[in-house]
Amino acid sequence: MQYRHFHPLYTLKYINYGLVLCLLPLVRAVLDFNWQQFLVALQQDAFILIVMALLAGVLWYFSGFEITDSSVVLHQGLFFRSNVTLSRDMIAAVECVRPLTYRILGGTQVIIYFKSAFPLKKITLHFFTKDAIQAADTLLPVKNMPTVFEPTGATRLVFVMLSANVVTSCVFAVYSIKRISKILGTQVEEYALHGITELSHFLELFIPAGISMLATFVLLITVLTLMLSLLRTAGFVVGRGGGIILTKGGFITKIERRVSAVCVNFCDVRLTPFARVLRYTPVYITAGGYRSDTPLFVCRMGQEAMLQRLLADFTMPTHKMCVVRKKSLPVYIWLPASLCALLIALICVAANINMIGMIPVLSLLLLFALCNLGIEIEAFIKEGFCKNDNRTFSICYGRIFTRHTVCIFSHDISFTIQQSPIAAKDGRCNLYINTPARVRLRARDAIPHRVKTVSFNL
Repeated sequence: MQYRHFHPLYTLKYINYGLVLCLLPLVRAVLDFNWQQFLVALQQDAFILIVMALLAGVLWYFSGFEITDSSVVLHQGLFFRSNVTLSRDMIAAVECVRPLTYRILGGTQVIIYFKSAFPLKKITLHFFTKDAIQAADTLLPVKNMPTVFEPTGATRLVFVMLSANVVTSCVFAVYSIKRISKILGTQVEEYALHGITELSHFLELFIPAGISMLATFVLLITVLTLMLSLLRTAGFVVGRGGGIILTKGGFITKIERRVSAVCVNFCDVRLTPFARVLRYTPVYITAGGYRSDTPLFVCRMGQEAMLQRLLADFTMPTHKMCVVRKKSLPVYIWLPASLCALLIALICVAANINMIGMIPVLSLLLLFALCNLGIEIEAFIKEGFCKNDNRTFSICYGRIFTRHTVCIFSHDISFTIQQSPIAAKDGRCNLYINTPARVRLRARDAIPHRVKTVSFNL
């Protein structure tokens, strides 16, 4: 590709700097309660925005990029020119993101991820849509891509449920309410709280009053999470061609991801509570600086070998992961067991002092704590590591409500063994595996001599 300019959206960061500068005169005028000074501050803000817009336009004119057969070259700067050359061999994945506003303006956000997350994990650029398509085809070309996974019917519903992200949905909901409140100039927060209260009163007809508000929040978060997941995974397709894994999907925000299969560091099969109920497991991949927030694949439990159509070296653990009799159960259950004991004590106190309304809430929290306790007991039985027959490395561990089974493809890893005095006496240690993606994996109560015989024989 010859020299091209970035999309004008590239200049938004400079406009944001101008908006921050505009706050200084306004804050001073508001604190002094001076109307004349407030008008002067508005004139100063208008001048600052005009200057920043002109500066952003000049910087955009002197900035651009070009892609050669061996590198990506970025040209930036006005007085102090900067030409950054990035080797194509460094690139592990390319992500093209097109939100609704970008599509209207004909732009695409291109995120380039590198094989190692250190020192540079990724860079974010703004291209015209035509240039973004051409850049992606040049950096990671896909040829003759057969479709490997396209969820439809019941599998589509399962995929939506397993792709839901509660944390992202909550942040998105709070941010959206604040933005709508600023745009409309109304107290949207008060209306939302009033609606939640009315729904809570309605649920009191069916469930105890003590947990109606909590149940309302859980219901709203669940519905919002599933709706966002439905929009994010609309039209989701996964394929592989020419050593490149390609995923497409999205309704409001369209996202296309291209990942080099040889750059995938590890594959994570997650067994969440939803996955246990649905009997499906979501699969996530990590390639250098790239970590997927949407499952690459979902498959029925026990049929994980289907993933070999995308990653030929993938395998579930082929050998025994741990020796249970040499493990220490308190290492796993001390925290959830302490939490369960504390909640039981609080329930007893609430019953003695006639705080009956607190008992349903505490009982619900106790249920979650018991579930976490069960996961830790399962980790006590199954957590461990092994080297597979195809020279990959597997590690299994539990975290909160999820059991992770990780297949590590990369040999560029390092091992750390940590022992407390008691663990050293009992012949136990914690194994930490450091990957190029700067992700640290941990297996508790490993056997030291077994780690040493495996670690240098990848």
